Amino acid sequence: MKSILIIDDDAKMRDALKQYFDESGYRVIEASNGKVALALLQNDRPDLVITDIFIAEMDGVEVIMNIREKYPEIRIIAMSG
Repeated sequence: MKSILIIDDDAKMRDALKQYFDESGYRVIEASNGKVALALLQNDRPDLVITDIFIAEMDGVEVIMNIREKYPEIRIIAMSG
């Protein structure tokens, strides 16, 4: 099963994206900020990361740069509300 990591500090946005992708047959992992996301990536490699650019603890650009450096095979979609 394909998996997606959703990184967003807005719980409503995470819930909406999770519901959509759950119903589409994906396994969804959630993180409320960049630090949590990077910790999750140590043990789990999703096929796709969807991250908000403006998030708490570590902004989305920092998260993207970190993921690109450590896990270049993971695809990333950046979004901003």
